[in-house]
Amino acid sequence: MNKVLIFLVFFLLISCSEREKVLTSKDICTEKLPPFTEKFDNIYNQDKLKLLCNCIWSSFPEEGWERKVSEKLYNGENIGWKIKSFSTTFEANLKKCKLKIN
Repeated sequence: MNKVLIFLVFFLLISCSEREKVLTSKDICTEKLPPFTEKFDNIYNQDKLKLLCNCIWSSFPEEGWERKVSEKLYNGENIGWKIKSFSTTFEANLKKCKLKIN
């Protein structure tokens, strides 16, 4: 009985440790982008996520509304009706930047 219990505990520890950790932009990136996750070739990649964040942030004009809205979303603030415009802009930049990185 003890051997079975030890085996089960060992099996559970190994299975839990093999799970892929979800990387979010808020955990990895220095830019104040709304939190998102992205895989590269179906794998989370910390270095590529950093490059992606930098590319997206750089695509926003320095004094533009996009950076201001992005910072508000990063801080969990409600941006109201601007979400539609921002979502469209963010998605387009994410796709464009991801193509550059891959």
